[in-house]
Amino acid sequence: MNDLVIYKNRKISVLEIPYPKYWSPYKEWLEHVKFVIDTGFQEFMKKYENISFDIKSLQKKINPDIGIEHQWVRIKFHQNSLEYVVKYLE
Repeated sequence: MNDLVIYKNRKISVLEIPYPKYWSPYKEWLEHVKFVIDTGFQEFMKKYENISFDIKSLQKKINPDIGIEHQWVRIKFHQNSLEYVVKYLE
C-alpha cells in the first residue's frame, strides 16, 4: 500500500473517518487518535506505569485497545493496524 501521508519521517498509510452514530455523538474536530504499539499491552503499561490507562476496551473481540485522555483528545493504543483489521474483516 502506498503511504498516504509522511510527517516527520512517520508514514501514515491509512486514515479512518468514522461515521457518526446518533447514540454516540462525536466532538467537533478530533475525537481520538490511534497508535499501533509493538509490545504487549501489559509490557507497554508497565513501561509507562506513571500513566493511568483506561483498559475497558481490552475486552473488545476485534482490535482491543488501551487508552488515555490527553487534554482535548483520547489516545488509543492498539496492537494491530487499521489496515490489518480491515483485511481481517473482509
